[in-house]
Amino acid sequence: MVLGWVLGLAVAVAGDGALTPQQVALAEWSRDLDTLLAGPYDDAVFPQVARALGRLRDAGALERLTLLAGLSAVDVRREAYVALGTTPGGATVLRERLAVEGDPALAAVALRALGRCGDAADVDLVVAHLSGPGEEAAAAALALGLLARRSVDVSRAVPTLVGMVDRFPSAVAPAAAYALYRAQPTDLSPPLVRRLLQAYARLPDDASRAWLVPVLAANLHGARVDTWVLGVLGQPYRLAKTALLATTTPLVWTEDDLRRLGAEGDPWLTLRVAERAPLPPPVDADEAARRAVAAGEGSPSAWEDVVQQAVGATRPATRSAAAAALLAHAPDDRVLDRLAESPDPAVAELLSEHLAEAGTVQAWTRLLALAGRSWPDASMVVVLRAVEDGVDKGRALSSAAVDALTARVSEGRAGVAARAAAILERSGHAAPPVPPSQPGPSALPRDLASIGRIRGAVVSTTEGTFRLALDPDTAPLAVATFAWLAEQGFGADSAYADVAWTGTTFHRVVPGFVVQSGDPRGDGLGGPGWLLPDETSGLPFVTGALGMATSGPDEGGSQWFVTTSPQPHLVGGYTRFGVVTDGLDVVQRLDPGDRVLDVVIERTPEATP
Repeated sequence: MVLGWVLGLAVAVAGDGALTPQQVALAEWSRDLDTLLAGPYDDAVFPQVARALGRLRDAGALERLTLLAGLSAVDVRREAYVALGTTPGGATVLRERLAVEGDPALAAVALRALGRCGDAADVDLVVAHLSGPGEEAAAAALALGLLARRSVDVSRAVPTLVGMVDRFPSAVAPAAAYALYRAQPTDLSPPLVRRLLQAYARLPDDASRAWLVPVLAANLHGARVDTWVLGVLGQPYRLAKTALLATTTPLVWTEDDLRRLGAEGDPWLTLRVAERAPLPPPVDADEAARRAVAAGEGSPSAWEDVVQQAVGATRPATRSAAAAALLAHAPDDRVLDRLAESPDPAVAELLSEHLAEAGTVQAWTRLLALAGRSWPDASMVVVLRAVEDGVDKGRALSSAAVDALTARVSEGRAGVAARAAAILERSGHAAPPVPPSQPGPSALPRDLASIGRIRGAVVSTTEGTFRLALDPDTAPLAVATFAWLAEQGFGADSAYADVAWTGTTFHRVVPGFVVQSGDPRGDGLGGPGWLLPDETSGLPFVTGALGMATSGPDEGGSQWFVTTSPQPHLVGGYTRFGVVTDGLDVVQRLDPGDRVLDVVIERTPEATP
């Protein structure tokens, strides 16, 4: 039967009724698994179908992905392996494929995917591939790091990984350094520590050194620590310095050391120094928001002012800061009721998370009342997530909550309807069928041909300009949304209809990790109101990768980030839809509070008839 099905796939070349790339994209965006499984397919869409099935993260796609992983076409197998890494049950298929895969490049893809979904039983299998060709060995080391990040014990591979840090120039040394960083060994033997110190001194790239900094900090003792710290501080490796400042291992810092680092003029080092020393922060916080937070430690008479800011302040960031301050200090019923009256969706999100953690009957009643109101899609999902957690803990839904959830399902809002239906079913209530939904604003272009013409963007900031190459072939919906927001603003479908996307701040800057913007609120809690599905792929998050920020799977919107060092763990969990091609130094100079001044989208010319 399987052979017949595969042959059926192979002969569906440009036949009548075969799914087109546009149809595959629409089915993927609306999370329509049935259409993707139905076929038939043109040969040209096989890789796209495999990618789309993986993005659904649905166990129902496993059988089809298993078949696609066994086809002879290299590009199809590659996409199928990546997809199996995000599909429930995919680890079993990846193990089987690694046993027979003869292409080292594809074995590397399968290993990286297994690192995202495997378990302790896979450690020995992955270790066996450490002795393979360069790309395969690097992928095996990376897979061990990904397994360790998911709390799988990979300690038996640590000695081998230490030895691999010396294997450069290649991708092996950075991957081994990343794996050691995630494994967090704290009991390395003296010979291994000496070998790692020697390797650290010879590493040619700053990112690899930064991965090893916390490992060495945790395993060096006595005077050797001071000598090594001084050596790190005296070298021109900014990622290693920021990693040293960020390490949780107790180190002795003199005020002179910190002031010298702060005086170097590097924004990342300044941020880290400010966390450790009573020096002026690089960016002054919003005065009203800071007062709101400080008021939480003041007299009871100060609380009324904080409540007023939470429900009525003009700036969204002030409202959320005030609400967070209130919720952090055991608010009484009166304060909770006032917060529940706020029309601010971010306040609703903060309140729902607080109520879910409280776990009392009264908190559950308030949470259900919050879920009965209509919020923008992104906020509604956060509130429903809190309700779902309560249902999983045995809480019962009120009749009013059942009616409200049923209405949410019938509305067919992307991301909201399916979660509301799942809550009803888990609590023993019938849910109506989830109608098809289209993510994003209604005016967003969804034609692959027009989206494919979007090829780049020039981003002007208060620190200078950088250029992006956009990737509409891998992530068309993210690219179309990025361009639409740059050229149209948030629009009528948004919770911020009158807000221009340009002018938003870089509200999040994590030294050596990411810079992030695109939030109309400016506090990290905002977005356009609607949700975008993830368009994950196997593309690496290298330094300068452009990604879609999310608060959970399939919850993208307007926030985007640029990585400022390699971040392997983001692969498979976040949409990568571009990369910085010029001006990376500008990205690395950005401070919290710097602004986007303009985004100019670049397109290829339309074909003339």
